[in-house]
Formats: sequence, structure tokens, C-alpha cells
Amino acid sequence: MSETENKASDPLATARKRFRLASEAMEENRERAEEADKFSAGLEQWPEALRKEREEDKRPCLTMDETNQYINQVKNDQRQNKAAVKVRPVDDRADKKTAEMMQGIVRNIEDNSNADIAYDTGFENALRGGYGYWRVITRYEDEESFNQELAIERIPNRFSVVLDPNHQSPDGSDSEWGFVVEMMTHDEYERAYPEAEKIDWKHDQKDSEGWITEDKVRIADYYFAEYTPKTIYQMPDGEVVEESELEGVDLTGLNKRTTYTRKIIWQKINGKDVLEETEWMGKFVPIVEVVGNESIIDGKRRLTGIVHNAMDAQRMHNFAISAMVENVALAPKSANVAAVGQLEGFENTWAEANRRNIPVLTYHPVSVDGVVVPPPQRQPMPGISQGWAEITMQSRQWVQASMGMYNASVGAPSNEKSGKAILARQREGDVGSFHYHDNLARSIRHTGRILIDLIPKIYDTKRIIRILGEDGTPETVILDPQMQRPSMEAKQQDGSVLMLYNPTIGKYDVTVSVGPSYSTKRQEAAEAQTQMIQAAPQLMQVMGDIMLRNMDWPGSDQMADRLKAMLPPQIQELENKNNKDGMEAKAAQLQQAEQVLMQKAETLFQKEKELEQVALSIQDAGQNTAAEQQKLEALKSEMEKLQAEIANESQLLAEKKARISAEIKLAQANQPEESDSEIRVYEADKSYQSELVKAAAEIIKAQIAQEGQETEEPGEIETPEGPDLQMVMQRLDQAVQAMCAPKRVVFDTEGNPVGVETVLQ
Repeated sequence: MSETENKASDPLATARKRFRLASEAMEENRERAEEADKFSAGLEQWPEALRKEREEDKRPCLTMDETNQYINQVKNDQRQNKAAVKVRPVDDRADKKTAEMMQGIVRNIEDNSNADIAYDTGFENALRGGYGYWRVITRYEDEESFNQELAIERIPNRFSVVLDPNHQSPDGSDSEWGFVVEMMTHDEYERAYPEAEKIDWKHDQKDSEGWITEDKVRIADYYFAEYTPKTIYQMPDGEVVEESELEGVDLTGLNKRTTYTRKIIWQKINGKDVLEETEWMGKFVPIVEVVGNESIIDGKRRLTGIVHNAMDAQRMHNFAISAMVENVALAPKSANVAAVGQLEGFENTWAEANRRNIPVLTYHPVSVDGVVVPPPQRQPMPGISQGWAEITMQSRQWVQASMGMYNASVGAPSNEKSGKAILARQREGDVGSFHYHDNLARSIRHTGRILIDLIPKIYDTKRIIRILGEDGTPETVILDPQMQRPSMEAKQQDGSVLMLYNPTIGKYDVTVSVGPSYSTKRQEAAEAQTQMIQAAPQLMQVMGDIMLRNMDWPGSDQMADRLKAMLPPQIQELENKNNKDGMEAKAAQLQQAEQVLMQKAETLFQKEKELEQVALSIQDAGQNTAAEQQKLEALKSEMEKLQAEIANESQLLAEKKARISAEIKLAQANQPEESDSEIRVYEADKSYQSELVKAAAEIIKAQIAQEGQETEEPGEIETPEGPDLQMVMQRLDQAVQAMCAPKRVVFDTEGNPVGVETVLQ
């Protein structure tokens, strides 16, 4: 039977095969991870045969664990230095504000779904046993909503994940498929899936390959990629178009290649039937892997954690401790030497002297040949074997060496005296385990890529959502996928301003920063600044406002504002200069944008001329060849694209000009002596009209006039319909009106400037 026929008759044959192959590929890693988990829990730190033998002989079999203190050191170091996703714009359509908004969405997703627990669990599993997982899921916002939200789900049992064994990336980003499984009893299964096809528990387990047993059934979330081939062409203007969109077009000489469209399918399966199925909206299998130590040996992937190499040293330590205790426990007790007859009648008292505190020991004085024999004497106690004590100390050092961490790394006293030397010694221990933290950061970065890929697809309707700032401050924004810009401001009826974003415009990628949390960094900054001011009190006059803003107690911001108002004139002048330099830089950006648009307007005019020449050449040839027609279509497409760009960028330029003018006025609000000149600059904006608009208007007017003259000449030739120049003129007029209209600054309820609006006349 072919694979296609087999898939048709048994749709889950491929799924079962993949599950079996991946389970076999990970069998050795799974055994090592299970052994490491039990070992670090103190359950199996003795070889089973040796433990039974010692227990049968009533010999001590002690476990004195030395590994968990170092495991906890690495684990808690990670919890103090969280990895944070940072979103960056990639192409020219993306902007920084939208990137910050998407970063705020990621923080909110992590906060709502307790992602720190998922990260910590995955990291600890990788630290102990070599690998761990978490995953990204979608869920409804609440019980009565159809809106979905993203969440990061903890996977406490690493053995419930079976991932494509052929993936090469340590974060699992290149996996083609994966399973997340759970075992359910028959009653639980029938209660959870009452409408599913009934399972014959005795008959169906024969061919289920372990999915169905006498008392349980394996349920899995199964993700896998499907590929659809497609042919694409590169047009003369560089645009890439699918073959299906080029019917009737001569494709001779165009660049061509075959590519594939990838999609992820999600199924809920029981090994026999598909219980649910849908297309996953992202392009990645949403299972994230984090690894400890990774190596390839004989073509097999070998994963281990920090416990694996310390096992033998820890076993030797346990054996040395047990042998030393046994040596002491089985040593003969100190005996008393007495002459015959000295203990007569007091035998029981002396026999108990080794285990009881008896204040008076009575004996009979005895003489031999007239000489009184000395009283009974206790013999010295035998010493502890120095060999076992030495092995005990050495085995502890071997445990440390196998983990790359020594006493100073966990705070034990050392020879270092200065604080800098102590920190340097502790940092050496951190370097020995840094690769665990780095692997976690890579996995969190991939989580960010999954979220950034899903955000535009999940939040695909206009809605109000919450985002979180770096300091955890919540903020409300509006997502509107119908907007033509990535971000803009919107004024509400109460006068407040909301930010609007369109996450579907532009491309974004992610990076990860690892370090203390924002509150920790803020406390460190305040502490360092306080020490500086204590050492040099005069600094309070120039940086006191900054120090107070980093302090977290009521009234610190108000005090900072007052101190800022009392800054020396030279400091205020420096800040004003920086603001002015920033405004000049923005003005230079505006001028550059105007020049670019002027060039595009000139290009539009040249394309129009070229279109006319092609039309005339067609008339002279007396026929409309396919090549000439294709050239006409390409020119028309370029012109339409330029028209849209000019219209859109002109509007953006006008809005940006108005916003910068308002910023200049606001920046001068604190400088009364210069406000008049800046107001004149702002008022001059009422009559502003850029050279771009003038040039574009002249080009269009000249073209309209030329067309009017041509219509009066006899024998006019009909050319293919050109671009709608009237529409361009209207859009440019709108841009001129938007720039020339009076503007006023909008303030919030606390008197802070939040934007600018046009004054209707």
C-alpha cells in the first residue's frame, strides 16, 4: 500500500510513526533526564545493588546531598536576572512607536499568563535534566467573549512533549512537527469528548501502538507543517507576482522560480481518530525548547544538565560519609582496666558507665603483696580513620569541579578581602554556568518571534487592549487593522488622547536583554546617585531631580519637579539647547522628505511622458504588439504606485510638519523671553506651502493644459487610459489645506500637552 493510500485509509498513520520515531530518538536523553531528576531529589543517589547489600547487613547508607545548593544558585540567579523581549522595526513601513506597543503587548501576555512560571519551569528542567519546554496557545478572553488572546503555557512534565528529532536549532524554531500529550482514563476521556467516535477498549488497543491501553488513552495536541508549491515571477519593475495573477501576460524573459507556502495544522488526536482540527495562525510550531548541555555523538543528539557530571562525585561523597560513620560507630568502646575483686558487687554500675552519667563509681581497694592496686583506669578511645575524612573533603571538591562552581560562588568565606575581589570570584562561578542562562535567552527570543508573528493575526479586529510598560505601568491603546498608518493619536470626547496602532503594517523582529528587573535597576540607580551626592553635596543642585525620580515613595515626583524648576541657568540652557538641536534635526528630516517627494513627483511626470511616447510608437507601427502593451501596463502600474505614494506621503508630511511646529511652541513655553519669535514661526505655518506641493501642482496643471490642447487637434490618437491625475490634485490640495490651516495644542486634564489639532474655521 502506498503512503497516499495509507494516509487515506488511516489518517493518523503518519502521526503515530512520527511519535514512535521521535520517542525512540529521545529515549537515551529521557532516561538520563529521569535519572538526574531522581538523583537531585535525593531518591537514587546509591546504586541499587549496593544499597540493598548494605541495608541487609545493617550498615549505614547515608545520602549527604551536595548538588542542590549549586543547582539553586544557578536557578535563583536566573530568577533575579530575567530575560526581556525587545521588539525592533525592520522595514520602512514599521515604526518605533508600534514596536514599543507590540513590546507592551508581549509584556501583557507574559503577565496575564504567568509566563515567568513557564520560563522558570523550563529552565529548571533543562538545568537538572538537559531539556525543558513551554508553549504558546490561544484562548478566549473570558467565558462570554469571542475575542481570543495569546498565552504562554507552562509544561511541567518535559516527558509529555515529543518534538521533531531532526530540528537543528536549540530553541526548536525549525521543528516541522511536535506533540504535547496527556494520559486520560476511560471515564475522563468519555466525559471530555462525548461526541467523539466510541473506542472499543479491547479491540482498538491492538493497532494503536500504545496510544490506547486497558485503562488509559493518550490524547495529544499535534502540530505539523504543510507545504503548498507555487510559482512566482519577478516583473520588470522588481515586483514579485504569483503565476495565478498573470493570466494572459507574456512571461517571456521574466525571472521565475518555484517556492512553497507553509502553514501549521493543529489536531487533537487519540492515536485512532482526529477529535478536533484547525489551521494554526502562526508560521512556527508553538512549542519552545530550552536545553542545558548539547552535543552530537555518533550522529545522536545528547542532552545533559548540571547534575549528570556530578553524579559519580556525589556517590563517592555519600560512600565516604557512610564509611566514616560506620568506622566510628563500629569502633570498640573505651574499656576499663581493673584488678580482680575491685568491681565485685558493682559490676552493673561499671557496665553502664559507658552510656550513663554516673556521678560516683565505687570499687574495692585491693592489695597485692601488701601494695594497694590503683583504681580502675579507662583506656583511651580509638581514633577516627584519617583516610575516610580526607576522601570526604576531596569528594566535596569533586562535586564542585564537575559543576564549575566553588565555595565562593555560593557565598562561602574565601581569601578575598575587598568587595571587588569577592564579586570577581563570584562572577567566575557565574561564567561557569552562563551557557544555561544564554540558552534560556535564546528560547525566550523565539517565544517573542512566535508572539510577534501571531499578534497581527489574533488582534485582527478593532479593539481596545492593555499594554504594560517596562516598569509594569498599564496603558490602554486601540488596535485598528483598517488604519493606513502604523500609529497615530486619537482625541476622545473627554479631551484625553488614545494611541491607535495597526500591527499589520510593517515587519518587526525581536531581541532579548538579560539583567535585573526595571525596579531593581531603578533602586540601584537611586542608591548610586545618593552615594554620589553624599560624597559631593553640591551635586544635589544639578542632579537632585533625577535622583528623586528614581525613588519610589509618595511625593518624589512632585519634589523632582520643584528641584528641576530650581536648576541653575546653565543647566536649563543646556537642556533647552538639546531640545532645540532635536527640533533642528526633525526640521532637517522634513526637508529631506520634501526633496524625496519632489523627486517622485518629477518621476511621475517623466513616466507620463514616456507613456505618451509609447502610445505614439504604437500608432506609428499601426499595431498594438504584446510587448508594447506589456510595457504600457508596466508604466501604468508604476504611475499608479507613485500616485499613491505621493498622496500618502504628502499627507504624512503635512501632519508631521504640524506636529513639529506644535512641539517647537511647547518647547518654548518655558522660555518667555523667546516665545514671541517662536510663535511667529508657528503662525508662519498658516501660510506654509512646501516646494513639493508647488512642483506637483505645476506638473499637473501643465499636463492638464497640454491634454486640453491635444483634444482640439484633429486626428487625436486614443492612448490607453492613464492615471487619475485629478485624484492626485485633490489629495495634494487636501495636504496643502491641512498644512495651512491654523493649529492649536491639545492638553490633558493635568495640563500636559498631548497633541495638536486643526482649528476649524
